[in-house]
Amino acid sequence: MVLVKPDRLREGDTIRIVAPASSMASLAKPAVDRGIKNLEKLGFNVEIDPNVYRTYKGTAGRPMDRAESLMDAFMAVSVDGIMCCWGGFNSNDIIDHLDYQAIRKTPKVFIGYSDITILNSVLYREAGLVNFHGPAFITFTHEFLMPWEVDLFKQVTMSG
Repeated sequence: MVLVKPDRLREGDTIRIVAPASSMASLAKPAVDRGIKNLEKLGFNVEIDPNVYRTYKGTAGRPMDRAESLMDAFMAVSVDGIMCCWGGFNSNDIIDHLDYQAIRKTPKVFIGYSDITILNSVLYREAGLVNFHGPAFITFTHEFLMPWEVDLFKQVTMSG
């Protein structure tokens, strides 16, 4: 399969935060606000998918609902990058509900780690999407970001 590379992120681009695994309902609002602010400092517009706060057996919704949120992010013309809120568990529940041909036709920067690793692998294998095993939104909610974290994130997703 020929690999598909998404456009690099640029200042002014929109990143949507999604929850393909665990719910973000337990993350305190000040942390969410700090994460948004830290990403905005990098020049991004940030959208939080409202479905990240759903709860269903520890996840952010039923498998079909989580897959639909992820597909919506890939299909949204206004979204340039997709960042998972964090890992958790049960990302594997959604892999049979994703439309890999549609993802291939609308490649976007996709970034996450931990339980999201299964999605990193499946998106690569099934859609040929070059994507990124890297910092989730939770990383950007910290009060102090290590300069190397920010620099590497920018190098990988913005510089090439």
